[in-house]
Amino acid sequence: GLFILTQQQENINNQQQQNELQDQTMMMGQHMHTIKQCKVERIHYQFEDRTHDIKYVCIPEPQDTNGVYGLSFQIRGLERDLLKDLDSDIDNDQAHIRITDGVQIKLSHEGVEEVDISGRSVQKVEKDDGEIEGINLQRNLAESISRYINQRRKLAITGSRSVLVLRITAIDSYVANDATTISRRVFGGFDDFVNLRDQYDKCSYDQLSFEKAPDDMLITEGVAEVNISITANGASDSTIVNEATAAASNLGLNLESYDHVIYCIPPGTHGNWVAYANIPGWRSVYNDNWCSSASAQMHEIGHNLGLHHANEGSSAYEDQSGMMGYSYDVHDAPMMCFNAAKTWQLGWYSNKHATYDPLVAPSWTGKLVGPTDYVEADDSDYTIILKIERKHTTDLFLMFNRQEDFNSETQEGGDKVIINSQGAGFAESNLEAKLGLGSQHIFPDFEESGKDLIIRVEQVILGSPDYADVKISLGSCTVDSDCDDGLDCNGYEKCIDETYCQSWEPLSGCCGNNICEVGETSDSCAEDCLDGPHIFATDLCHSCYINSGNMFNVKALTNITITSLKIYAYTSGKAEVWTKRGSYVGSENYPSHWSFVGRYTFSTTGWQLITIPETVLTPISIRTDEFRGIQAFYITLQEGQQLLFSPGRKDSSLVTESADMQFFEGLSVNYQFGAFQSGWIWNGEISYFKNVMVSPINLTQSPTTTSSMAPTAFAPTSVTLTSSPTKVPLMSPSTETPTESPTATPTIMTVTPFPTDMTTVSPSESLSPMPTNVDSTLLPTNNPT
Repeated sequence: GLFILTQQQENINNQQQQNELQDQTMMMGQHMHTIKQCKVERIHYQFEDRTHDIKYVCIPEPQDTNGVYGLSFQIRGLERDLLKDLDSDIDNDQAHIRITDGVQIKLSHEGVEEVDISGRSVQKVEKDDGEIEGINLQRNLAESISRYINQRRKLAITGSRSVLVLRITAIDSYVANDATTISRRVFGGFDDFVNLRDQYDKCSYDQLSFEKAPDDMLITEGVAEVNISITANGASDSTIVNEATAAASNLGLNLESYDHVIYCIPPGTHGNWVAYANIPGWRSVYNDNWCSSASAQMHEIGHNLGLHHANEGSSAYEDQSGMMGYSYDVHDAPMMCFNAAKTWQLGWYSNKHATYDPLVAPSWTGKLVGPTDYVEADDSDYTIILKIERKHTTDLFLMFNRQEDFNSETQEGGDKVIINSQGAGFAESNLEAKLGLGSQHIFPDFEESGKDLIIRVEQVILGSPDYADVKISLGSCTVDSDCDDGLDCNGYEKCIDETYCQSWEPLSGCCGNNICEVGETSDSCAEDCLDGPHIFATDLCHSCYINSGNMFNVKALTNITITSLKIYAYTSGKAEVWTKRGSYVGSENYPSHWSFVGRYTFSTTGWQLITIPETVLTPISIRTDEFRGIQAFYITLQEGQQLLFSPGRKDSSLVTESADMQFFEGLSVNYQFGAFQSGWIWNGEISYFKNVMVSPINLTQSPTTTSSMAPTAFAPTSVTLTSSPTKVPLMSPSTETPTESPTATPTIMTVTPFPTDMTTVSPSESLSPMPTNVDSTLLPTNNPT
């Protein structure tokens, strides 16, 4: 034992000496370079506290770096005038400088490899110089023609792009996820529904795809393992990147041959950085687990494509309507695309773009359709994005941010018209407004015209396609028709002094005047007389059990429509809601008997009620005269995620009831429609309206030959299930959105399998620190009863 300890200490001392020697001699080894010319690129850092930083780097040509392509060194001493002169060339990925007499790479006090050009003679290399003193512009010009010149011509960013992922391991540290997991997180597969490849495919309607680097001796499923011979703890991220780049080159990986290279950096480097990327460019870099974050991947590759940050007010990253805001430390969420300005810039829906100049035409009226309805919006009346031109400041971009399908988890402005401002080229955007039904936004003294520009949402129609009716006018109004909202019952609108609109008294005895009058009921006039929402709640457990899902029955005692739910969650996750008319008995393992009605991603610290909002769920109407008023629900999180629930009596007995509804004991079910066991009580709340029926979800009443996991079609109705009814259907987004940095999933206690007879459990006075884990190895019987 003494020999082993002594040997271990000697190894540690030798390693320390090697590290010290490495630090002293690094610049005399493979990074001992004299740089006379380099390409200048801009990189954008994202930090955990939602701040950001911009740095400029020198990318030498391979002949100056022992044949290694892609080494990157921060530039110190870049003068403001030269930077301004280079700016547009950086935007187009073609900025080059010549350093008279050259400069050697050195380490800064922070351990960052840098090129210090302070006080040196530096000239910009013009693009038409061709090949100057060994600068080979061939690769840069080829990339620019295919990637960035198209942007200047306002062509869409489309095509197929190859992606190589480098999983980097240092002497003392390695990336948490293995290569197989990282491949799924980037390219999809298994349980990864939101990832770089799939989400870009969906948002672009398959116009832009990211494909795995082909397999060879070094690459498997798009990922290559790269080992570096230095320690990561305390090192700068740029040092790790350069070591990995050199090591990849030594292995024979040709980084030049891929459109994008993703670097997964092991933990321990200096600072609380999340990720960064060249804008534009081919490289993106991620700190450990952030390499598996779908939103970080979308964000950083967005930088590679030329997208800048999405801000709100004075706060960078705060526009969460799209992926260019701050990122989330979760691998499979959120399912969303980009804001109006970035979507315009990407050009995927350019045939549905429209441009409007208020100084030329005083008004504009049109139907804005969300990108999720792009295919359905084949009529020329529909617009995906409207650009309002401004000469004295940045342009405005309007889009209906429909919260559904591949944009169902947009974190801000869901089902609202969002207004972004953004300058030309690779500029930051700002979220100016989020407009719901009947709301408006005013830009005072538009373009110094002395008149206000007023943008108003007149209607929001959820149909096929879903759209928002938008009216824009320069000046409040000129004639009465400018004020007409198209609704008769709420009163006649008149233009006063060609300045502002005024509404007269609502008409009496008219359904739609927002007054529930004598003789009107929720049946005869739902717009004015909705009864609800009401809340039906179960008791929350104290001695709790956990599993991914519950299946249970409810019985309506009066006609009701369920619009939202609350679930009692132990871990963060992605909730799914399924339903069927009649009891669940006999349908426990048959997805084809059920209809999918919503999915919602959330974050929690545990022991928390989480709202699945009405924007996610299709309304579920239950009639007392159909199936005896019985409706079954299957509410589940995905595998490895847990809900909290209570033990029951294993007899499917009545648990609780109100004047409107009865709730029964149900099952614990493994994800998805897996092994189940009776005797368990779902914990949560049900929000519903009374005596209001919507079109039923199409449900099969007997088993079909094949199983379908996709949501069924739902026919919208004119009934709006909100506490403050409006004339047209509108679903309001929930205020409860996932946090940007969800907590880690708690450790789950290992328990023995269920006994044949459930032991009685006595509730404790307080929450137990660790719920009991329902055994996941149970198999359903062949003929479940």
